[in-house]
Amino acid sequence: MSALVLTPPVFVDLLILCLSWEWEDGVDKFRAQLGKSDVTELRFPEQRGFTTVDKILRILVGLGIVTDKQKRVLYKSRPLQSLVLRRLATATYGDIHSFRKQTQKDLVLRCDPVEDINREKMLRTMHFFISETGETTARSLVDKYRSVITKEQYLAEIKLQEARLPKGSSKRAAVIDRYRQRVEEETR
Repeated sequence: MSALVLTPPVFVDLLILCLSWEWEDGVDKFRAQLGKSDVTELRFPEQRGFTTVDKILRILVGLGIVTDKQKRVLYKSRPLQSLVLRRLATATYGDIHSFRKQTQKDLVLRCDPVEDINREKMLRTMHFFISETGETTARSLVDKYRSVITKEQYLAEIKLQEARLPKGSSKRAAVIDRYRQRVEEETR
């Protein structure tokens, strides 16, 4: 792996790449569902193809691209917050699929349009999608970051980390609840 200086523009590039891989994975899983005869509830790409910056950072830390120290301070970076805000469009909880086609911004943030965006929470737990414009941007970044990260490495690290999660829905729910409470306290 080559050395990477994690500036706000570099992190936004990585964010765009990772979000595009999340969307592609959601589309692949949706297509796989369509081929099964026992599907009772389809989970569309917009139900899977989003993620949070915290999850992306957790994966990047697992891959050794970002350090724990960088992760702890990244969401407080005002230059990064500003850059992300300039590159995103906000969408309500409605039809993400058509909205991501229409916007000329790279990123789509799902949020309530009447609330002010908490910048620190935005870079922690808010739901990001890649737009179609962002997918085009991501394709142009693949070669630039190939020596640092690939889609295969990213998705493999997700599976590895998911395998480490507690088994059972109630245990997982407890972990998620504790995490959300901690983020709420840290981003007030």
